[in-house]
Amino acid sequence: LLSIYIFNLHPRPWGGGGEQASSIAMLRFAAGLCVVAGLVQHLARSSVCASLPGAETVPSMTGMLAGWAGGDTFLQLFRELRAARPELCDMPAALNGTAAAEALEAPDCTRLNLALAALVTVGSTLLITLLKPFTQSVECGSGRVVDWLEDWVESIWQLV
Repeated sequence: LLSIYIFNLHPRPWGGGGEQASSIAMLRFAAGLCVVAGLVQHLARSSVCASLPGAETVPSMTGMLAGWAGGDTFLQLFRELRAARPELCDMPAALNGTAAAEALEAPDCTRLNLALAALVTVGSTLLITLLKPFTQSVECGSGRVVDWLEDWVESIWQLV
């Protein structure tokens, strides 16, 4: 809802207008959302807010927000890639040069989609493996403010 109604990254449902934003704009939104959601997550885990009803659900909700924003970004990147390079998609060989090939709205992009999904999965696995130490302990000094900032950075890394 944030990405549709406030940031106008997606067309509004049911003919409400608007255009699909570029993958770069969506990446900026996802990065900014991770920073803000990390702050919300950090505050929900703090001693002040932890006793409030529903505070225990905030980390999973912020994680879902960040996940959907990242997923939407990659989905839009896939769309842009298919639009820019239609030759990467396969036209069924049996249809080449036939009237049926001209009637098809778009060539079959199943192999490209699988390859891109595998690439994103492997990249995400490597990113998670590399960032895991930062989600557990970030130490930049001591002091109340520094410790608070370190915990906030840990929350951001957990969302990434």
